[in-house]
Amino acid sequence: MRIALLALALAAPVPAAARFAPATDAPYRLTVATTRDDGRSVRHFATDYAVAFARTPDGYRATIHALPDSVNDSGKGDGFARLQRAASGRPLAVRLDRAGRLLGVEEAAARWADLRAAIVAVAAEGRDAILAAHDRATPAERDRLLAADLLALCGGADAERPEGNRMTLLPASDGAALPVRETVRRTRDAVTILTEGSGGSVAALSRRRVVDRRTGLLREAGETRRTVVVHDGVTASATVTHRWQVEAMVSSYPSSIARKP
Repeated sequence: MRIALLALALAAPVPAAARFAPATDAPYRLTVATTRDDGRSVRHFATDYAVAFARTPDGYRATIHALPDSVNDSGKGDGFARLQRAASGRPLAVRLDRAGRLLGVEEAAARWADLRAAIVAVAAEGRDAILAAHDRATPAERDRLLAADLLALCGGADAERPEGNRMTLLPASDGAALPVRETVRRTRDAVTILTEGSGGSVAALSRRRVVDRRTGLLREAGETRRTVVVHDGVTASATVTHRWQVEAMVSSYPSSIARKP
């Protein structure tokens, strides 16, 4: 999952300053699940993460690590599990400012080297291109990729979004800008952002994010992206669905999403 999202993670925009007030007295469980359907086979991935926040003079120190019994891959081999262990098998410490924006990743160089070694060990098809993207990443881009799962949880910028519709652009994996329509709906305690669009190799994109207005944390989100690529007269399509769910962590037992992606 990290390999497939590398280009998007490096191109993701940095959120603006906003309300951010996560609980510091109890951990959260973040569940990330992905389904890939290329028309020939369907593969599921899922991982549960334990996330904890502590206050610092500059904002927060957040730690995130994958719960080992929750890593789920319906395919053959242990490549996905090895990537997860390299990236967050042991707690990853991330420094955030008071608005939940990324300040830096502790021991980033060592963690980036661990991730590269895991890519070398498990990637086969397209490994050279993946490593090239990995190696040319700037220090800031490396921090953002390492902290990508944690940053998905930080939705303070969305919590302050005004209600309404707008047209905007999102980065696409082929480097093009993807035009989308965003609809923001506000209730007393949450903000829901609906995103739909298409363009270039992206035949259809549909995304839904629900952010808690009090904490600035994601509650749940889902995205379905269908891509179509034509090469030498051959058309290939794939549909990738991501789901994120956040809840108070009361047990280290895998969530229902992780057990059944």
